[in-house]
Amino acid sequence: MGRSRQRRTTKKIFRFWGYFALAAVIYGWTSKDVSLPFIITGSSLAFLYMLFAAPTWCMAPTRENLPCRNNANGLLMGCAFRSHKWEKLKMLVKRQRWAELMGRFWGNVANRAAAVGAAGTAVSAVMATATFLIK
Repeated sequence: MGRSRQRRTTKKIFRFWGYFALAAVIYGWTSKDVSLPFIITGSSLAFLYMLFAAPTWCMAPTRENLPCRNNANGLLMGCAFRSHKWEKLKMLVKRQRWAELMGRFWGNVANRAAAVGAAGTAVSAVMATATFLIK
């Protein structure tokens, strides 16, 4: 009985590993104990997690032009429907639809958390890389 509960807890923790990486990056910036390559690596991994693995809603436009409410992995990945994955990819590629894609990133709390995390880790990775190259 205790073994299955431990697996569920481990699985839930592993599902949100990118947010733990984000917390490690924030700790790295606020303390002097962490090196810049660690911050660059942690920021990059957390950024990829937010784009492709964070638990979010799909939010791809449906046939009725409403946002899809199915679960998805990451901001750029759609749900189980293949057409939704392609729809989000088309929104990313076509410049005219970027505003719509950004609006869907802010559609609910899970997507907002992933969008803020992605923006923060992208800025962190760029700043850490620039600082590393200057030194």
